[in-house]
Amino acid sequence: MGLIKKFFEQIIYLLLILILPLLWYINVSTFINYGLFTISFGFLIMLESYLYVKLPLDLIPDWVPIIGLLDDAIAYIIMVIGGWISVIGIITYVISILT
Repeated sequence: MGLIKKFFEQIIYLLLILILPLLWYINVSTFINYGLFTISFGFLIMLESYLYVKLPLDLIPDWVPIIGLLDDAIAYIIMVIGGWISVIGIITYVISILT
């Protein structure tokens, strides 16, 4: 039973990785303010990286020495970059409101 649950959990993660950018692209036209656009873009990058790390399917399998864990490390770095993009978007949005 646990194996079936894990399988469906992985399928859901994979579908989210594939569908979220499409949904974001469809809804991006509603963002008029550049700050809101940047916040949502950064959040999308963070979410996609998190889902990639949670998904056990990797570009390079983890059992390959050194290089196997490198793609997960890169995903973590991209997640941090996405967070900083969101922070920049928040600052831009607050400045646009104040001016």
